[in-house]
Amino acid sequence: SRSTGGLVCSTQEKGTSHMVGSDWQTRIKHFPESISEELIQLPTLHLFYLEMKESILEDKMYRPVAAAILLSSLAFQVKYGDYKPDIHKIEFFQQERLLPERITNQYLLTKEEWTTRIIALYAQQKFQMREEAMMKYLKIVEGLDMYGVQYYSIKNKKNSDVWLGVDPVGFKVYEKDDKLTVKMCFPWTESKNIATTNKKFIIKHRYPGTPDFVFHVLQCECPPM
Repeated sequence: SRSTGGLVCSTQEKGTSHMVGSDWQTRIKHFPESISEELIQLPTLHLFYLEMKESILEDKMYRPVAAAILLSSLAFQVKYGDYKPDIHKIEFFQQERLLPERITNQYLLTKEEWTTRIIALYAQQKFQMREEAMMKYLKIVEGLDMYGVQYYSIKNKKNSDVWLGVDPVGFKVYEKDDKLTVKMCFPWTESKNIATTNKKFIIKHRYPGTPDFVFHVLQCECPPM
């Protein structure tokens, strides 16, 4: 499984790379590298599906419009079972959260028009069992560039707002308006060791002469490592 931890960082020290942030909580998240092989129990599959579905609707993971519509159709299959034309009409889905606001705001389409497009794909999901539809949904999510990355709003040394992404590869820095293009990367494979003292989190670089990567945690205590 992929594991990512969330940390906050602040002040600069001589000979270090640094970022500034606030309102973080230390936590660990696990992202299966192979969903079909690792999520073999239905309760675990269902819980992970619900979490990923919420991430999609909250626009925490970018996906093209076509993929977003397909994911919504699969979510209908999971929730309602096979499409029934006499029941699953447009008004049936009026209370549903269909798509992220970013997508619906980009196009001059009404909710009814979006619903019609999703229903058309929903009808094609017929005969899939609930767990099959969840697995299909998660396999699409698994292929997204932002899958497995935890993003934190921070400030760089120029006091500009940027994103810090934490994933199994390491730390990555992104521009505030672009969570896909990496501007800087500090791979775990290049780290010699990781240490914490009180609110200070330090990644020692494997290669001599290369600056350490230092975080100063603002909102939580890090146990010594």
